[in-house]
Amino acid sequence: MASGLLILFYAKSRGGLITQAKWRDFVKSNQKRLTQFENEERYTVNEMSVEMTHTILMTKGPEAPEFNDEEERNFGNTFTKFEYYLYNFWFFM
Repeated sequence: MASGLLILFYAKSRGGLITQAKWRDFVKSNQKRLTQFENEERYTVNEMSVEMTHTILMTKGPEAPEFNDEEERNFGNTFTKFEYYLYNFWFFM
């Protein structure tokens, strides 16, 4: 019981730092092998296809300006949001 609480508090305090560092490394490696999406048509994130938002997530990361809404992070679709949370879980493990 005590060890479970210890793991829970560790995850709460260090989880964000761990995932941010892993996202930086992941994006750097993806930028070498993937081509970035250029938004020449000035689509909003809600107008973009799943492929477009996936490419932005893989090459710019979750802190991309396209995903930053006024109040909260907006990935534009459920698949990209799920992918973000899945990678966060994978990075933490």
